[in-house]
Order: sequence, then C-alpha cells, then structure tokens
Amino acid sequence: MSLTQIEIHRKRGDQWEVSLPARDQRVLCQSFQEAARRGYELAAMEVECEIVVHDAYHRVIRRQHLAHPVHEQAE
Repeated sequence: MSLTQIEIHRKRGDQWEVSLPARDQRVLCQSFQEAARRGYELAAMEVECEIVVHDAYHRVIRRQHLAHPVHEQAE
C-alpha cells in the first residue's frame, strides 16, 4: 500500500490549494490557516499519510508524516 500524500500549494495572492492527487480532489482556500485545517481534515480520514506544503515556486517548505493508530473494536 502506498502512502497517501496531501499537498498544500501556494497560489496567487493569499490563496492556497489543498489537493489529494490520488483522488484528483482539489480545494481552493483563502488563507494558509484554512488550507492547513482542510489538509488535516483529509488526513484524519487516512490511516497513514504525508502532508507536503509547497511555496509559490513549488519548493517543499514543510513535510509531515502522520500515522493514526488503528483501534481494535471491542468484542
């Protein structure tokens, strides 16, 4: 199983785009704070993923690996 990658890209002005390339899903946000929140919301739905933040020149400025423990269901 490959690692899911959530990307946050700086766009024009103060806009940021959150994308999940594996699902061809994109969301445009008006601030970095909103983009980060949306990115973490998407990450919460994954067992393991990586959030990668890019600046306006497509350079990686932050990379974070997130792993959510799988909880066993009580019998």
